[in-house]
Amino acid sequence: MEHGSRTRLMTAAVLVVVFGAGIMLGVAVDGTLSASPTDSSVVAAERPEEETPRRRTPMYEQVGPDAEQSALIDSIVLEYRAQMDELHDEFRGAYNPRYQALVSDTRETIMGVFSPEQGSQALRAEKRPRLTPNERHFAGH
Repeated sequence: MEHGSRTRLMTAAVLVVVFGAGIMLGVAVDGTLSASPTDSSVVAAERPEEETPRRRTPMYEQVGPDAEQSALIDSIVLEYRAQMDELHDEFRGAYNPRYQALVSDTRETIMGVFSPEQGSQALRAEKRPRLTPNERHFAGH
């Protein structure tokens, strides 16, 4: 193997490991960096009873279409949404297995760095159920 291509290969491998470690660290730290409310009554007073997810108002709703235009726009949106969902499923099918394999390889490589005690501690931490950011917020974590 040529020295230049070997160097490039090693550089790429190091970058993959570093990025993978960053992802793993981000996942591990994600739950510990959430702000927790100190007074639940203050938090309850600040948020409405039914919290709805924030969503950007589409351009076509901002210009105030009439009923006929709205009906036509709705049919267009439905058609394109179906196409986008199909494309999203295609991407997920094509790239998710590769992504999962990379994450798995990264975990295994990182586990090789740990002592046996640290490795078993990391495995226990990995098996704990993960809360979504919303669940962590309402759980006070």
